[in-house]
Amino acid sequence: RISPAARYLINNSLLQYLIHSYFEKLANVFAVSIFIKYSVSLQANYTDPQSKLRFSSTEEFSYIRMLPSDIVTGYLALRKATSIVP
Repeated sequence: RISPAARYLINNSLLQYLIHSYFEKLANVFAVSIFIKYSVSLQANYTDPQSKLRFSSTEEFSYIRMLPSDIVTGYLALRKATSIVP
C-alpha cells in the first residue's frame, strides 16, 4: 500500500516528466530551445534576489538564506552564473 505522500510524489514526478517531454517535442517541431530552470530536480519558479540562487519552495528559500557566501559562490560557479556574490 502506497502512502498519500508517496503517491503525490509519484504523480508529481510523472506529471513533470510528461510536461517536459511534451515541451521537448514542441521545441523539436518548432526548432526552438526551451529552458526550464531546476532546483533539486524540481522546477524552480523563484530566484533569491540577494544570492541569485533558484528555489522551488519556502523551505529551500530559508535554507539558501542560511548558506555562507563562499558556498553560494560555489553553487553559482557550478551553474556558470555570471554574477558572483561578493
